[in-house]
Amino acid sequence: MDRVDGYRVYIGSLFALRNQDALKEANITHVISAVGPKERPSAISSLQTYDGIRGHLTLDLLDQDKENILQHFPQAVRFMEAAIADGGAVLVHCGLGVSRSATIVLAYMLYQARPRLAPGDALLVLRGSRAGCQPNAGFTEQLALYHQMGCPETLQDQILYQQFLSSER
Repeated sequence: MDRVDGYRVYIGSLFALRNQDALKEANITHVISAVGPKERPSAISSLQTYDGIRGHLTLDLLDQDKENILQHFPQAVRFMEAAIADGGAVLVHCGLGVSRSATIVLAYMLYQARPRLAPGDALLVLRGSRAGCQPNAGFTEQLALYHQMGCPETLQDQILYQQFLSSER
């Protein structure tokens, strides 16, 4: 589990949930699990034994280029903002802490710094905290689209999002 420089946000793998001492030390109060169906039971059982959690958001996501991760950005950003405003810290994890979790953290970083921070620059900052971060190609394209839309709080009225949904990916 690694702290994202400049944020009360941590990024990690599924195994980060099992290190309760590290969770307590980092004051992790909220968790976003960006996991697929095979990983979900492990994430849930790990969190049931940690009493410091005040909020848990599960995003059903596979690490596949065609997966629509963009649809989750507004909800994840709101969840992270609320947790941090409440004085807590957020752990965003996926299976390995490389692609799905990195993409969610990058969306949050882009939203917080809009429109100054470009996706590639955000990735460089994130890699300063966790060197192995590498969103898959489809997720990278969706981050670029989110940035192009101005990192909106909702997607439904965004023409570019509607075009994205109707395109064959």
